[in-house]
Amino acid sequence: MPNPASLGDLLSRKAADLATHLSAIAARATKEEEIRIETERQLAFIEREAEVKLSGQHEFTVAMENSF
Repeated sequence: MPNPASLGDLLSRKAADLATHLSAIAARATKEEEIRIETERQLAFIEREAEVKLSGQHEFTVAMENSF
């Protein structure tokens, strides 16, 4: 597993490319699912290169304490 500094460097290098790619996908997508699928594909590349395992949950709601 890479150290946190190298992980940060990797994410810094990949962030702009990821944002550009996903913006292009979002511009031509007709469904939210298309964006989600492509995001997962792109994150898989980062996951492999970073030698980490990403996991997530879709379609859930998070409740936060009311602060007002």
